[in-house]
Amino acid sequence: MTPAELFGGRFAIERLASAGGMAEVYRALDRATGARVALKVLHAAGAPFAGHFARESYVLAELDHPGIVRYVAHGAAPSGELFLAMEWLEGEDLAQRLKRGPLSIAETLTLGVRVAEALGAAHARGVVHRDIKPSNLFLPDRDIGRVKILDFGIARPQATRPATRTGILLGTPGYMAPEQALGARTVDPRADVFALGCVLYECLVGRPAFEAEHLMVLLSKMLAPEPPRPADVRPDTPAALDEIIARMLSHEPAHRPADGAAVAVEIAMLDDAETAWVQGGVPFHRLGAATPIEDLFEVTGVGLPDDVPTLNTSPRPDGGASTLPLDAWYRQSVSASAPQTQVLPGAALALAGSEDDTTLVPHTLLGRPSPCVGREREIDEVLRAFGAVVSTGKPSALVVTGEPGVGKSRLVAEVVRALDQRGGLLDAEGIVRPVSVFTAEAAPLAQGAAFALAADLVRNAAGLSRADSLSARRDKLLERLARHLSPASAGRVVEFLGELTDVPFPDDTSVPLRAARQDARLMGDHVRRAFEDWLAAECDARPVLVVLEDLARADAASIGLFEGALSSLASRPFFLLVTDAPPSFAAGRARALPLPALLSDAAQAIVRHGLGEAAEPALVTRIVQRGLGSPLRLEILTRAVRAGEDVPSGPTPELVGRAIASLSPLAQRLLRAASVFGARFWPGALFSVLPGGASARTGTEPWQAERKALAELLAAELVVRRAGRTPWGEEHAFRHVIVREVAYASLDAVERARLHLAVGAWFERAGDTEPAVLAEHFSLAGASDRAVPWAGLAAEAAFEASDFDAVLAWVARGIAAASAGEVRGALRLFESQARKWKGEHRAALEAGHDALGLFPIGSPLWYSAAGEVVLAAGNLGDDAALVAIFEALSALGAEGESGGPHVIAVARAALQLLMAGHHDHAEAMFRALDMLDRRVVAVDPEVAASVHRARAFRALFAGDAGTSVREFEAAAVRFEAVGDLRNACVQRANVGSATNELGDYARAEASLRDALAQAERLGLGALVAHAKLNLALALARQGQLPEAHAFAREALTTSTRQGDRRVEGYARLYLGMIRLAGRDLAAAEAEVRAAIDLLAAHPPVRAHALAVLGQIAIFRGDARAALGPADEAMRLLESLGGIEEGESLVRLVRAEALASLGLEAEAREAIVSAYERLEGRAAKIRDPLWRAWFLEAVPENARTVELARAWGVAESASQDDDTSA
Repeated sequence: MTPAELFGGRFAIERLASAGGMAEVYRALDRATGARVALKVLHAAGAPFAGHFARESYVLAELDHPGIVRYVAHGAAPSGELFLAMEWLEGEDLAQRLKRGPLSIAETLTLGVRVAEALGAAHARGVVHRDIKPSNLFLPDRDIGRVKILDFGIARPQATRPATRTGILLGTPGYMAPEQALGARTVDPRADVFALGCVLYECLVGRPAFEAEHLMVLLSKMLAPEPPRPADVRPDTPAALDEIIARMLSHEPAHRPADGAAVAVEIAMLDDAETAWVQGGVPFHRLGAATPIEDLFEVTGVGLPDDVPTLNTSPRPDGGASTLPLDAWYRQSVSASAPQTQVLPGAALALAGSEDDTTLVPHTLLGRPSPCVGREREIDEVLRAFGAVVSTGKPSALVVTGEPGVGKSRLVAEVVRALDQRGGLLDAEGIVRPVSVFTAEAAPLAQGAAFALAADLVRNAAGLSRADSLSARRDKLLERLARHLSPASAGRVVEFLGELTDVPFPDDTSVPLRAARQDARLMGDHVRRAFEDWLAAECDARPVLVVLEDLARADAASIGLFEGALSSLASRPFFLLVTDAPPSFAAGRARALPLPALLSDAAQAIVRHGLGEAAEPALVTRIVQRGLGSPLRLEILTRAVRAGEDVPSGPTPELVGRAIASLSPLAQRLLRAASVFGARFWPGALFSVLPGGASARTGTEPWQAERKALAELLAAELVVRRAGRTPWGEEHAFRHVIVREVAYASLDAVERARLHLAVGAWFERAGDTEPAVLAEHFSLAGASDRAVPWAGLAAEAAFEASDFDAVLAWVARGIAAASAGEVRGALRLFESQARKWKGEHRAALEAGHDALGLFPIGSPLWYSAAGEVVLAAGNLGDDAALVAIFEALSALGAEGESGGPHVIAVARAALQLLMAGHHDHAEAMFRALDMLDRRVVAVDPEVAASVHRARAFRALFAGDAGTSVREFEAAAVRFEAVGDLRNACVQRANVGSATNELGDYARAEASLRDALAQAERLGLGALVAHAKLNLALALARQGQLPEAHAFAREALTTSTRQGDRRVEGYARLYLGMIRLAGRDLAAAEAEVRAAIDLLAAHPPVRAHALAVLGQIAIFRGDARAALGPADEAMRLLESLGGIEEGESLVRLVRAEALASLGLEAEAREAIVSAYERLEGRAAKIRDPLWRAWFLEAVPENARTVELARAWGVAESASQDDDTSA
């Protein structure tokens, strides 16, 4: 529509205000009243949403409240377009307002009462909004007191049948109540109460109450025993308001206020004193010149990560308050007693990550920089190894090994320092080549956090700081990562490395990113590819050195990522320098560099540096002897002597313990508490978790004693200060891992549990840490109920990384505490999916069945679990389980609106039933598939791919190999569109299999070799077996029998281990066919009979095996022995209506057996039937070349044509066709 156009004979269009997927909104002039209106018009593409649109119109027409956008009119224009006219509003929505920061408490109360009253009016009319969120709350003229509720498009009277029966989610994740997200059949006003609680929490805190990328993760958070409380993050929240919001956010509807009206009453009845305090209080973000000067000299923070403690000093000229961070104040107080860390300059060396890596901080002994001695040979060896990588272009890894304290970290720091001082790497020709260096260090408690080490590497490379705004972090990431990437790949790589580093980008224009956020497994594939592509681009620009500290403590997913990079970056200058790697790390591409004990001269140099050149030789000798060539021991002993002690002796941990014992009691307590945080800690956080820490926050000099104790630790050189990249203030780290281990070991069980609980709670409030770390803290604290949701998140992260063993470990820990309910269901669903990819089909089936019983029937998660059960039952040949899930799906039918999980479950059921020989059941599922909402298939490539895959197999069973190839290729293309490399790989393998049926064996071989390589790279064991099996057939058909036999044997081994009886039976069958091609009839018969025994629950494949058994008998000249299995195969074929492969052979063997027995009439009838069926199948193949291959290159097809012509039935069959035509 254009300006000045009159719509519906009443509304004069002025301009387009906004456009969405289903409707456009125009500003228009109502000629009937002279007022401006918002005219919402449903366009053609939005036709499927007509029901929602009409419902919104009727609902608004019934509601009249100042807190609800006012209805004007609705109807249909003469052109047929539906429209809804509402009052025109100028201003902004609440989501836009919250981007500028949280609301004051007074503003939150005002908004809460107004929205609750408006909802109460709707609830009184039986209307539930179901999508309350900040973007649906509009602030006219930016006035919070006039807030209005918008968008009643999915609102529904309580009495009507729910629209979510078949799985589509109506609402917004993060604001939907748990029962709404789980697809409950009825949703009452308490769902709106929950959503409003989410909004009020966000108004106070500045971030959503529940955040996660996937529904399952959100559920685990929403179903936690205790809801989040705003007071935990914003301490000035009145207790009564905090309690109201906590009840609104309860996962149990019965524990929430009954409706909007009840919420409005509760907020309005807050204690008068609290209300007066709120009304008279000064919001944090408004502190400034208007605040009395005496009020400025107080601590406004309490050590929480969301609000780093600051000391207000004086107002700024702009009216804001100037603040001096407590950490900065503290830093001034201890600067004289502890050395400051320095960051090396970058110069010509592209040194990334140095600011966040202690190895690049000057090493000190007794406050003086300590030179590195006795390691010149090893440093040169590392540089030579790097030079070899650069000159040969072959990536490699060097693993520095040695006893703890021998100086491994110091060595790698000196290598980086040497590169920096030289300006790069000196090559064989004496030319200095600039290099890029990236560093990361494994954290002690993050070993179970998937991709944690890789994420730190990228964060360090881009200089990301959690203290920066999201926008600033996006800019940094984009600028650094895209520096050397091609324009075609930069956007994708940055988006997915943003996911890795917790720097999310919008997904509204990125289909792959949007799809990956709904599929943890897909996300992991994208992250892996993006990481490798980024490193490849860096290597193409200049040689790359990656330094990884303490790799043995790293998460398995990151280790796999770096091992994968060594393989994928072939012919590129990529060098890994690591300390303490796992024994199996990068087998064949890594070598060890043992770091021996220091020689006497070097050890003496360290001691004399600490004690001075005038130190007595005998004393120096004693220290060197007891130092055992360990720099760490030598430094501890030197400090002890300098402090007036005799030269101590004993194991290294004992020496560290003596050093700790020499500290003041408070310093010891501080060090023990710090050890619970991990390798690094933050003063404000550390002080707050100490007993009595909360009371120590008050006064003009908060934590004065603790600050002095921390200065003591710095002076003792047990901890070091480092530049941090979090909003939590200055960061400190343990000087050596042994120091942390000794301090941690000295905690008694009670204190250790208490500290883990306190630290876990602190990190939880921070909202910015690894789920695995939180789960670990709460588990070690004995708070298993609090560990459950974080274990679920950790399992999801492990799933992203394809670390299925870690998935199962986290699931087991979560299930131990989650005895029932949807959280247990979500964990069991994760387990089923992980076991599927591991090929553990029986365990996958059991976990899937358990999950099914824990979700509401017909909910999205129920359908997801049903899809897993279908796959596992099909792979196991568990007929009873397969039929049971078919009956459950059939009982639900295809009524209402369908969602992706529903469509995928039905598509999988159709396919597995087809393969199991349940032709009628399969066709029922295909009919259901056709009836489901095609809108879902049209907009979701992954759902469309599942449908294409099922239809491809249907075509294959119908003998239409050409259509099958096209459908498999369509499925692969759609999986690739969302970046689903795993499932795309599966479909590429299926293309090869279907091409085998067409007889184009060379093309099938090429497709299958590509799919096999990809499957091996992705670690897809089950697919590797499938690809090898089909590749064996392609090779055998081309006469390459030894290689074919090897692949089939490998597939047999894998499928046997996985318990996949169908693939195991196929493997035996193919081995028999290969033996038959080599005329080893006895071995062939043994293999085929074994296959027949395995395939009792898989009739389509069993029919093929019986035909091959008959063929073997014919080769022996025993037609009578051939006829029995041939007849049985034919009966199976006719009962099934079609089989995946081998149909031509079934018909041919029977005809040949009959002919050999002299039953000419029956033989002639059999060959006519075989030839007609073959010609009918060939006619479906559109490509003439493929049609020719199908008839001439497939041995049984060519033999059928040959016999038909020899017996004179080919022409007869053609004439019969002409007559019937």
